[in-house]
Amino acid sequence: MTRAAGAPQGVEFDEDTSFVEVAPPAMEQALKSGSVDAVQAIEPFGTQMARSIGARVIADLTSGPTADFPIAHLGTTEKFAKENPRTVAAFQRAFVKAQAMAADRGTVEKTVPSYAKGIEAKVVSAMAIGTFPTTRDVNRIQRVADLMRRFGYVDEHIDVKRYVLSLPAS
Repeated sequence: MTRAAGAPQGVEFDEDTSFVEVAPPAMEQALKSGSVDAVQAIEPFGTQMARSIGARVIADLTSGPTADFPIAHLGTTEKFAKENPRTVAAFQRAFVKAQAMAADRGTVEKTVPSYAKGIEAKVVSAMAIGTFPTTRDVNRIQRVADLMRRFGYVDEHIDVKRYVLSLPAS
């Protein structure tokens, strides 16, 4: 996402020299110590850093070429899905329910302070909350595979339709 967001601005990143892995809870300290110049922070850590050390957003990776970009998916093997269709269907239903809960700001504001150690309610109330789709859009998922190809993470085109299970009927 970082490489895709930088490209329209003429900014290129080298995977081997531009990036280091820092766990989200350690990002604030990494910025304060100067061991990194910038971080790609997820919420609530971005808002926490803005409040505690004055960190500011320099690029929004949820806009431009990466707007509505899916950032995570869950998967299983074809063998497991074929042998356990009821388990897979139950998981899919639970996940859709969880996505709907995550889209409810009130639920998020109640849950995050007890779940994410050190994140105060005032931070959660100020943070940006992403979108949590409850339907599967293969075209959105295809964008991930296409960017992986564009930036050399995979050598060939991946047709994601081959790998996506349909949602069960409610």
